[in-house]
Amino acid sequence: MDQILSSWKEIAAFFGRGVRTVQRWEKDKGLPVFRPSSAAQNIVFARSSELAFWMESARTEAPAQANSAAGEVSAPPPFPAIFSPAIMEPVCGDPMSQVPWFERQFGFTTPVEQFPNLRVRLLGAPARLEELLRGLSSAILTTPPASGKWSPQEEAGHLLDMEPLWLARVDDFLSGDTLTPADLTNRRTFDASHNTRDLGTIVAGFRSARLALTSRLAALPPESFSRSLLHPRLRQPMRLVDHLYFIAEHDDHHLAHLWTLTRPPQPVSPGPQL
Repeated sequence: MDQILSSWKEIAAFFGRGVRTVQRWEKDKGLPVFRPSSAAQNIVFARSSELAFWMESARTEAPAQANSAAGEVSAPPPFPAIFSPAIMEPVCGDPMSQVPWFERQFGFTTPVEQFPNLRVRLLGAPARLEELLRGLSSAILTTPPASGKWSPQEEAGHLLDMEPLWLARVDDFLSGDTLTPADLTNRRTFDASHNTRDLGTIVAGFRSARLALTSRLAALPPESFSRSLLHPRLRQPMRLVDHLYFIAEHDDHHLAHLWTLTRPPQPVSPGPQL
């Protein structure tokens, strides 16, 4: 399970190293550690999944070498090399192995205290989308798969198309009795002609809409995240914090599918052990 590590001590414990070592890795080797924009420099956080990808790239992209002075393993290339095919392919696998979105089951038991973690996931989705699509040709971006309904660029457009619904449901939790239903036919995406649009405009629109969503959430009192309404399709109660988890999982579902659409299968080498 992905975890947010919220101090240098927790980050160091993840690797089984000292604090000074991981601080040096961040400075010299691109260890993915982040700081809230308004916080002091000593306030940091990191996602365990990103740290794991960073460590894995040491096995796949660089030989393990001992540092004669400190006994350290050579660090991998700077983040975001997390999208290296050798790393991602074992995670994504065959695109047919992904559970269809409408078949997903949800328990809706997300602790309210997870809101800061979910906010980071939601804010990071546009950057992950941009990284996945960077450098791809127009032919790859606009060609739908033989077994699928949308091209990679249409998949990106769908993420943008869903933002009004996500924001409307936040307002529903605050002042409504029911959640705004989704169009289960996804007609908006089918009719949007995303393949004729500029990809940069789609990504920028997604980033702007997601920033509006997270800014709206930041202004809410803590008790708002416990408010509950019935999900119209799943027919089970969900709280506002569960709604945010639902959005983050929807992001990841389409980003994972984008990976399988745009990257051919790669042979995987186990590499040396750290």
